[in-house]
Amino acid sequence: VLRAQLPVPSSLQELVQERIRSFPEGTRPLLELVAAIERPTQALLAKAFGGLAAEMLADEAVSAGAISVGDDIVRFTHPLLGSTVYFEMSAARRRALHREAAGLVDTLEQQARHLALATAEPDQAIADTVERAATTAAERGAPDAAAALAAEAVRLTPLDDELARVRRTFVGAGFLLESGDVRGARARVEPLLDPSVPAAVRAQALMLRAETEHEDRTRLRAFLREAIDIAPDPRVRCQAWIRYAQHGGWVSGDARTAAESAREALRIAVELEDRALIAASRAALAYYEAGRGRRELEVDEAELVGAERLLRTAPWQVTPAISVGARLLWAGELDRARDVLRREHDELVHQGSMLKLPLVLQITLVDLEWRAGRWAAAEAYVEEARAILEDALPGGAHVLSYARLLVAGSFGRVDEARSLAAEALRFSELRDDRLNPLRIRWALGHVELAHGDAAAAWQTLEGMPEALDLFGIAEPGWQPVLPDVVETLVGLGRLDEAEAVLQQLETQAAALRHRWAAPAALRCRALLLLARERSDDAADAAERAAGEFEELGFPLDRARALLAAGAAKRRAGQRRRAADSLQRAIEILTVLGAPLWLERAEDELRRASPRPRSDRELTSAERGVAALVAKGQTNREVAAQLFTTVATVEAHLTRIYRKLGVRSRTQLARAVADGLIRLED
Repeated sequence: VLRAQLPVPSSLQELVQERIRSFPEGTRPLLELVAAIERPTQALLAKAFGGLAAEMLADEAVSAGAISVGDDIVRFTHPLLGSTVYFEMSAARRRALHREAAGLVDTLEQQARHLALATAEPDQAIADTVERAATTAAERGAPDAAAALAAEAVRLTPLDDELARVRRTFVGAGFLLESGDVRGARARVEPLLDPSVPAAVRAQALMLRAETEHEDRTRLRAFLREAIDIAPDPRVRCQAWIRYAQHGGWVSGDARTAAESAREALRIAVELEDRALIAASRAALAYYEAGRGRRELEVDEAELVGAERLLRTAPWQVTPAISVGARLLWAGELDRARDVLRREHDELVHQGSMLKLPLVLQITLVDLEWRAGRWAAAEAYVEEARAILEDALPGGAHVLSYARLLVAGSFGRVDEARSLAAEALRFSELRDDRLNPLRIRWALGHVELAHGDAAAAWQTLEGMPEALDLFGIAEPGWQPVLPDVVETLVGLGRLDEAEAVLQQLETQAAALRHRWAAPAALRCRALLLLARERSDDAADAAERAAGEFEELGFPLDRARALLAAGAAKRRAGQRRRAADSLQRAIEILTVLGAPLWLERAEDELRRASPRPRSDRELTSAERGVAALVAKGQTNREVAAQLFTTVATVEAHLTRIYRKLGVRSRTQLARAVADGLIRLED
């Protein structure tokens, strides 16, 4: 709608009209023109009325309190005055004013707007002008204005020019999607889905309808498959294949189908010699193949980012810049990834393509800044995306649940993270989304692991390596799943299973020469070595991992490696060196604002630091029991050696565990071996 009437409460209507009637009659033509033009300037009024006359009329209107002049813009003193003056004019008078205004304004958009408002019946020449103006508005980053102009272009298109009407309908629906008006876009294309509509038109309508479907993925896939099947235009088929790669493959949990669909799109694009389609399909293929752990496809990153863009893409489409940025992120190239993704963010904001931000780009930016330790920036992206989705897709903020729970849990809001995960998994199941549950399960598992609860972490991480294999994801940096699975299994004492997962991670890291996965595997190897009582080797591996993570710019990973190094050194009896590693970890975690990991590091530092001996609280009998248990004897063997009953030994052990702060025979034996507890009389 190019011009909507402001609602005037009935209690004010008569007062507004009476106020307008009080303005000098001679100023009426000037006030009507000011009401008809969006931002009239003094120069424009001079052009319409003559310099001196315009100045006198404006002074009179200002004195009457009708208008004000500031920064050369003439405006009514209250918007209700302008709206009432405008809509009290007859339709014929308004059209005449707009015809006059079209000759006064300077830009194509302004001229087209006034020509449209001046024209009641179809007019091909004016429709052409308005369509060009819609394109201009979109190019300057105003898709909402472009959509309104496109709707006028459809209205003004003669009924016998069906091709132009359909084309302009599609263009307008695309602009509505760009601006975030999903319902409006859907309403525009629904009439063109009728089976009686020609296949060429219906195929495009199906593709656009798929872009507006955010609740029923089965329907979305069906729309795209039908568009592929019936489209006579290879360009439409190519774009439908690109879209199907995302939703029929990637989001549906089938990376192979995603890559094959993108490859078919690329084949068509190359045949057409269409540079924009080639770039779009190559970007999609590179993204999915990278997710599969394949880097055989040679891609010139700079060329791909700078390639000619399609006039419009689906809101959830992987653009060339997102493809390049995501692959750099997965590979551990954080600074380069940020440069590419931030430029894409700014470009989409400039274009007004707001719905494209939260559905793919901002989630990738959250991942980037989380890994880089810039968690406040990650949270800012989450909030920016939520604001967009709440406006454009009410109820659609669930797509951000993964990012929200990762940030919330990292900042220590564990209950909030758990609640978000439960809700998001339920939504994903309803929408047949196979992609986000993997992210959500990893993020929740990571939070539980940070919280120090390996059992809870395993409840959500169990089966994740197999799920990644089934999906076809072999890029270890897609989400840092495998390292957390290894650490969880080590924490549960399931070392053989941890070894198997670690070998999978090491194989991927070696095959891809992966900058991030290699130190991640090294840290995991340190944890396994420590669990197998090879403390010196564990400390060495953890320190090397910490150094590589520092070089890459992954502060949380570095802190976790230092935490492992500190634990290993403490076990090796190197308490001063252990405290040094742990203190470095604590400094990093404090800056990050990571309370869960910080608490674990501080606990480990307390174990490594000199402190009053808890063994002083043990009685002589308790020390005797503790010493024998620490040597590996069973309760029955201890009872026999001390000439007492098994029940008495069990009672002593209960008090020993409580006094020393240990939970098991293994922990007791380790504390004695590390010198933290002395049991001599």
